[in-house]
Parts: sequence; C-alpha cells; structure tokens
Amino acid sequence: MPGPVHRFFFRLLDLVSYARYRFLPSGPFRRKGLPSLPSRPDLLLVTVAFNRADMIDRQLEMVRQQVKEENCCHLVVDNSPDPHKRKAIREVCRRHGAAYAAVPPGVFPFLARRFTLCSMSHAFALNWAYYRIIRRVRPKFFALLDHDIFPISPCRMADLPDFLDIYGVRRTRGNGSLWYLWPGWTIFRFSAVDPLHPDFCPTFQGKVYLDTGGGNYRRICRRIDPSRVRFAPDRFFRLSDDESISQEDLYYGWCVEGVDRAWLHLINGSDYKGLGTKEEMLQYCMEHLPIFRGLLRK
Repeated sequence: MPGPVHRFFFRLLDLVSYARYRFLPSGPFRRKGLPSLPSRPDLLLVTVAFNRADMIDRQLEMVRQQVKEENCCHLVVDNSPDPHKRKAIREVCRRHGAAYAAVPPGVFPFLARRFTLCSMSHAFALNWAYYRIIRRVRPKFFALLDHDIFPISPCRMADLPDFLDIYGVRRTRGNGSLWYLWPGWTIFRFSAVDPLHPDFCPTFQGKVYLDTGGGNYRRICRRIDPSRVRFAPDRFFRLSDDESISQEDLYYGWCVEGVDRAWLHLINGSDYKGLGTKEEMLQYCMEHLPIFRGLLRK
C-alpha cells in the first residue's frame, strides 16, 4: 500500500498537471506545433502514443478500415520520450493522413515517468491534449484510445443516443465501491463533460489508488447523472492453454482484452517491463482475427 508521501506526490503532480493546462494562458507561443484540425467534427479520435510506431501504424490502418464514421478525425498525441521514436511515429501519421501533435517535454512529465511508472506521464499527455487541442476543436464527441487497441470488426462510435453522454470501459477499485472511466477506450460528449473540467490524472480516494483517468472520479463520475452513462462490455482472454488469469498475467503476460464486441486490446503495449513479447502478440492476434471476432460476439 503506497504511503502518505507517495500519495502526496501524486496529488501534487495531479494539481500541477490540471492547473498547468487549464489555467495558464494558451497564447500563440503555446500553440506552436499544434495540428490543423477541422472545427467541430462529429468524432475526434485521440490516441496517446508511447514509443511504438508499429502499434500506431496498425491502429491507424485498422481504424480507417473498420470505424465507419463520415465526419471523423484521428489525432495522435505523441508522448514518447525517445526523439527517434517520435520521428518514426510522426512519419507513420503523415503516411496515413492522421493529425500529429507532440507533447512538449518538461520537468513534470520527466518526474512522472521516473517516479510513478507511466500513469502520470500518460495523464499529463491527456490533460495537455484536452485543454490545448480538444477544447479548441470542440467536437460533438471525442474518444480516447490506447495505442495498443484495434478495431477488428466494423463499428460506429458517434451514434450514441441523445440520453447518453459517456460510453466507455469502467475500471473498478476498492472492492467495486469506486470506479473510473478507462481513457484507453471511452467516448465523451464534449458539451456534457467540458463544464465539469476533466482531469485525467491518477489519484487516490482515501487509500484506494485510481489509475490514469481516476481524477475524473470526483470531477465527472460523482457529478454526472448516472442515467447518462453506460459501460461498454469488456472481457479478458489468455493466449495459452492455461485459462486462469492472475493479476500479473493480465498486465505482463499473454492476455488480451475484448472491448465493445469489436475492439482488441493487447494490454501494456508499451512493454515498460521489457518482456519483449508484444511484437509476437500483435502478430499472433492479427493472424487469428476470425477467432477473436467470434469470441467477441459471444
């Protein structure tokens, strides 16, 4: 269980990230390098990249094939610390015609990566993207995607009924008493969540840790009308004969997640544990897409 010093450090970074992008002025010098996007598309897809050009390449290709939206833009927000990886991801986006934006380097993203795994760094990227880009574009809906999740069947994402403002994957903590929306696959109605001032930082509720996106527990989850939120179905599969799934297997082993009966999530695609299995897993999944389509339909 993280101690009070760790929780204080998380809270400090949370406040810094949120205040930095919400309250500081966004003058011309802060807009340098931001992509040109059409105003108010029906759907803005936002993927946070982290050192994996191969994942981004595959995702952009499959989104173009499977996501059936007429007025849709795809933005890749590059949070890679390696400049060579950033160059490769920018080239992949150029080739696919996707918008590209690089998260500015800084001392707080550096500290987040070093001392809080990648959760806080991911959150910095999401807060930066929201307050510097999404809020400027003002789409009807925006969807947040991990870089290692892929649509494997035809789908639409901006067809939410009028009574829904959020549709996404729920992550539960504290024996199910707390929940937050996973920013690896969640769709938001911009006009509904913007007045609530989203904050995607991980945080603590008491001693219970809520991962990336957890800051929205107090900003969105506790304040929005529950009838206007629905949760996408998700299930986990182990890519071996052993059907048991431990917590360690889930994040670092041969496990994948199915989302909304149409998306396949490799889990931990950045491979920050250095296991070297994600390329093999990606290839395996692409070679067995008919099997996974059948599993997700059940």
